[in-house]
Amino acid sequence: FNSFDEINNLQYCNNLKQLTLLDNGLKCLTNLAPISMTLRILRITDQNLTSIDNINYQLPNLIELYLYRNYIKSINISTFNYLPHLKILWLTQNQLVDLPIHLTTYLPDLQILNL
Repeated sequence: FNSFDEINNLQYCNNLKQLTLLDNGLKCLTNLAPISMTLRILRITDQNLTSIDNINYQLPNLIELYLYRNYIKSINISTFNYLPHLKILWLTQNQLVDLPIHLTTYLPDLQILNL
């Protein structure tokens, strides 16, 4: 069990396609810019995330996003504006009250949604 509040030093992972972080105590999704163009799969589970509103501009080629077992309460629809290739979205076991209306409009390639 590695413990850290944020992700650092990804500038050395220029070809990273998949990133999995499990039970690290992560509180925010920042510093993903160095892997933004190569990352396809992101798994951030069993963390302390309360928001994902800052990932939209950082991961334009993401196709799978797993954010289960966090503390996310709501999601701003603009979060999905720049995730046009997202096919899988897992948000189960969070504290979501509702989902943004017209979610599928912003995620035209979405095939699997797990709540």
